[in-house]
Amino acid sequence: LPDRAVLLDVSPDGTRALVRLTFGLAPADRPSASQTRLDVWELTEAEGRHVVGWRPGEKEDGTPSVPVGGAFLDGDRVVTLTDDGVLTLWNLAESK
Repeated sequence: LPDRAVLLDVSPDGTRALVRLTFGLAPADRPSASQTRLDVWELTEAEGRHVVGWRPGEKEDGTPSVPVGGAFLDGDRVVTLTDDGVLTLWNLAESK
């Protein structure tokens, strides 16, 4: 897994990890681009393999939403919560 990341969850079968990166600098009123991104990593590979990464969206004012929580429902479905209170179900296999 990346060095500077928050582990949000591990898939029920233990093969994937959901993380939010924590590095980067930005103005005080905005998060850095890395902090608004979620990534899924395979845990079964010797060195880990990046599966998918995405940004959960934007707030009404156009600033990026910051993911504050996330959980696997199974190996291909993730639910996330952003700092503006939006709860979203993501399908990793279909990339949507």
